[in-house]
Amino acid sequence: MKNKIFRMMMWLLAVVGLVGCHDITTDGYDKVTYYPTLNLQEEGEFYVIPVGGNYVDPGYSSFFNGEDVTSDVNVVSNVNTSEPGMYEVSYSVTSTDGFVLTKVRNVVVAGTDPLMTDLSGAYKSNITRVPGGDRGPFTINLGKLANGLYTVEDFLGGWYWYGSGYGQSYGYNGVIFVKSSGEVVFIWSNPAVGWSDGANLTSPAYNAATHTFTWAAKMNAASQYVFNVTLVKQ
Repeated sequence: MKNKIFRMMMWLLAVVGLVGCHDITTDGYDKVTYYPTLNLQEEGEFYVIPVGGNYVDPGYSSFFNGEDVTSDVNVVSNVNTSEPGMYEVSYSVTSTDGFVLTKVRNVVVAGTDPLMTDLSGAYKSNITRVPGGDRGPFTINLGKLANGLYTVEDFLGGWYWYGSGYGQSYGYNGVIFVKSSGEVVFIWSNPAVGWSDGANLTSPAYNAATHTFTWAAKMNAASQYVFNVTLVKQ
């Protein structure tokens, strides 16, 4: 019996020894993981060009483990210089381990010679809807994105948001560009959540002497209504 136990112990020690001597490989795994860098010239700024102008990329660079891999950057653009709007240029680079780094440049096709005065702040709105009557005053805010480039809380001046009491979901926010001449370029309207459609502006303008914006707005889903909006700086 003792011999059987002794032989069993020796066999277990041999198996453990074989397992302990087995080489553990790290084949297929990198000991150090490197991530690429991606730098955009004028990063964080809105790149504004005129309608019909040429888009010239301000430049970008990428490095991976100390090596210049700028030529490996994939650039995708939806910029249409023939149509006013907000566009994006996407830059992406992939490491040898499959990690992808992506950055986006915002491009606005609107115009040159922006009005340098800061027009951001609260405005009192008065609206005449045809047909429909008058509403207001309501408070509509403008936010500055860049020189001459502004967000507008509601292109309808708060007609449904405040006047009907429907709330912010029924406001048409978007972006305009203001030139030094007072000409206003309609850039883009975000679809109102409550209506699931956008809006368009006709004859937008800014009067620097009276600090007043005026335009006629239409909802895409209900174009029979015209909203004549006046915004006066508070």
